[in-house]
Amino acid sequence: MVASLAMARNRAALAAYQRFSVSQVLALTTPSAGVTR
Repeated sequence: MVASLAMARNRAALAAYQRFSVSQVLALTTPSAGVTR
């Protein structure tokens, strides 16, 4: 039970990190997004 809880938390953290990194890459590559943010 504890292991499954940790796995779910890690999966959620990984998804959030991937979403953050993708947004960062988009903001860096597209000048318009970098200006707005």
